[in-house]
Amino acid sequence: MYIFEHPKIKDLFDVLLEKLLEESGRGAILIATAHADDFLTELIVATFPNEISKKDKERLLNYPGHLSSFSAKIELAFAFRIINKNLRDSLNALRKVRNDAAHSSLPFDLFELQQKMESVYDLGNDTPIVIRNAATRMLVTMKIGKISESFKNAGYSDEQKNKALEDLPNDKKRMEIINKQIPHWELMFGICMICGMIVDSTERITKLKTGISTWDNLLPQENSNTD
Repeated sequence: MYIFEHPKIKDLFDVLLEKLLEESGRGAILIATAHADDFLTELIVATFPNEISKKDKERLLNYPGHLSSFSAKIELAFAFRIINKNLRDSLNALRKVRNDAAHSSLPFDLFELQQKMESVYDLGNDTPIVIRNAATRMLVTMKIGKISESFKNAGYSDEQKNKALEDLPNDKKRMEIINKQIPHWELMFGICMICGMIVDSTERITKLKTGISTWDNLLPQENSNTD
């Protein structure tokens, strides 16, 4: 996926990899949503005219400004055709899960929220499946690497090591741990994909608005000469 090759998204993935795996489901959602909010803010700021002052930007973006909430940014970005419907719906689904995490005292477990999280990752073209497969592959690869290293340090022969790895799917305890961790890995991949789409739009808009004062400058100008 080319999105994951972008330097900003590579950096984001590294940050999420360091933070999310040690967090509860509640904490992971709050952190992930904060990053999506930051990227969306950058996209909206990219559409601002060059003449807008720092003070006016802060007045709009900081509480109680019109664009201080995640919800307001999502709806404005969609209403002004900055993001498409799939991304709007995905961000709103993430916002709702974030609100549940922030305001509910009930137990909160990503493993139990698969259907809601699939709505977050539904960006078209079977992205929930793509994200789940990518997350599972990376998690299993890392687990196998760590297990192989521990076997090597314990003095296992290659034959013993391979036999143990073949038996891994039958190790219920290890598989339960992996299954519990998959939602956190999916969240990392899902947020990176969402933020990658936002970064792509930000860069396109930044290039597009160079040298213009309003979007009207991009429209073809009718010949105003009269005979």
